[in-house]
Amino acid sequence: MSRIATLMIALAWPFFAFSPASAQPHINPRIVWVSVFPLSQVRAYTEAFRQGLQLEGLVEGKDVELVLLSAEGSTAQLPKVVDQALALRPAVIVAQGAAVFGFKEVRNVPVVFGFSGDPVAAGFTTSIARPSGNLTGVS
Repeated sequence: MSRIATLMIALAWPFFAFSPASAQPHINPRIVWVSVFPLSQVRAYTEAFRQGLQLEGLVEGKDVELVLLSAEGSTAQLPKVVDQALALRPAVIVAQGAAVFGFKEVRNVPVVFGFSGDPVAAGFTTSIARPSGNLTGVS
């Protein structure tokens, strides 16, 4: 998942990484990674994602800010974590697995997901060939 998600972010980078000279001082785009599982259980995925960012030439803390959030294994906590993620005003959200269900109705930020089910049947998009809305990812 991390290579494809990294590629998607790299493709979207021109849309949110550059600001005109007259704009406020440059602030690194924020990527928020959201998992239902405790972060200690998904460390291999988050480290692979970090490595993918580095392979694309993006240095954490210099070019991009990465924030990791978790519902600590409780789907009941997911709405709270979604609100927390959105409050951070990210440039993009990476939703791991079931965390994507919390972002189905979010329209103001792009969401990249890795999901082991059918994204059309789950209602994330209307087509695999041409994703609708702000959700895209791999299945």
